[in-house]
Amino acid sequence: ALRGLEAAGLIALGASFATAVFFHPYPIVGVYEALLAVAAMLGLRAAMVPSTAARTAVLGVLASTPTFVLAPLAGVLGRLPGTDAGSLLGMSVNWSLITVAVSATASGTIYGLRREVRAARRLGQYELVRRLGSGAMGVVYLARHAMLRRPTAIKVLSHGRGTPEGLAR
Repeated sequence: ALRGLEAAGLIALGASFATAVFFHPYPIVGVYEALLAVAAMLGLRAAMVPSTAARTAVLGVLASTPTFVLAPLAGVLGRLPGTDAGSLLGMSVNWSLITVAVSATASGTIYGLRREVRAARRLGQYELVRRLGSGAMGVVYLARHAMLRRPTAIKVLSHGRGTPEGLAR
């Protein structure tokens, strides 16, 4: 339900930005503002919402579609004198594709890094939450058991810095 709400919200915002071509006092500026607003929205989403590159690309195309539908329509209706619908469509599609590609790449990279960090913080059946302290023997972490979901203290012993005494200890 949350993913559906997110998709609907992005499409609604994209549509509201695209209406700038009809309500802006300088309609051609409205086209650029709509493209810029969608780019900013998709860039912020890529940085803040963990998601695969494919999902980000699909949502980006859906959120960009109103701009490259309404901009040529405004040209056909004479709202943008001196421009033709084909050039408006080409400009809108090109900038939308660039925006979608960049946001999908950023989102996929951030999502992958988050998964790697999560995997690196696992120690067997435990997930390391935070470091509690360290001493001569090793480092103590607050951890959580993966299945039992209860807090545990885990001590990771140091290797004794390569000395036989430290290793035996």
